[in-house]
Amino acid sequence: MAVIKPQTWAEADEIATRTLAQLVYPPVRVAGATCVTCTEPVPTGDQRCNGCRAHVASSWRDYLADYVVPLTYASDSETPQIRRFLHQYKNGFTESERVSAYSPLTFLFWQFVYRHYECLNAVAGGQIDGVLVVPSGKVGSRPDGHPIEQFARYFPESWQRIDAKRISDSTSRLINPDSLALGTGHEIAGRRIVVFDDTWTTGAAVQTASVALKRAGAAAVVIVVLGRWANSSWAPVREFFGARPRGSHAADSCPVTGGACGGWPR
Repeated sequence: MAVIKPQTWAEADEIATRTLAQLVYPPVRVAGATCVTCTEPVPTGDQRCNGCRAHVASSWRDYLADYVVPLTYASDSETPQIRRFLHQYKNGFTESERVSAYSPLTFLFWQFVYRHYECLNAVAGGQIDGVLVVPSGKVGSRPDGHPIEQFARYFPESWQRIDAKRISDSTSRLINPDSLALGTGHEIAGRRIVVFDDTWTTGAAVQTASVALKRAGAAAVVIVVLGRWANSSWAPVREFFGARPRGSHAADSCPVTGGACGGWPR
């Protein structure tokens, strides 16, 4: 797979901005218009989308992630290429298809970490020192490993890996921490941990990982996903994007705050 090989960090940053210019739509956090948890557009006045409302109403509400950070909307109307890339980087028929999809997603993740690393620490309440990559939802479905593992090369050195193994199939909407077995070689209690995945549809898979970590004593969990699925056939999504047409990607638009973060934290 392609790897960023810049001469300087500034050069890589410029390449990333140019690559993403017409591809991404950073998440927006607007009270009464987007979900306070996952940023999905919601009916006017609602606080949460249906999925996040169900999670908060569940018996796991005290173990949910402290913050959720999608890096872009994955909308069939606003960002159709991103939606295709998120599918194709792991399911492309040819190596060339997979590489062409993986490359822009790499820039998206790398630039986020480069520019907004300290924003993550801020919402985690301190220095993040662990990362868990969500495994495939079905036991044994990817014996060679999930392609999302390719992004691990861009994790900050301070993010120590926490292993997780799928021991029973996940379900699309239900949080089930018993479907994951956390690695035994890691101390989780008291740590601040990123849960990383490629997409958020209902949020059940990543919140399952959060609950497992919180039950093991994690002090804070922040979820980072590349794309927040948004279906424009649902009226609130269609109306939201209709009122806020996507402009060119601005590298300093912060996915954590939904606006500006006031600098280049690294």
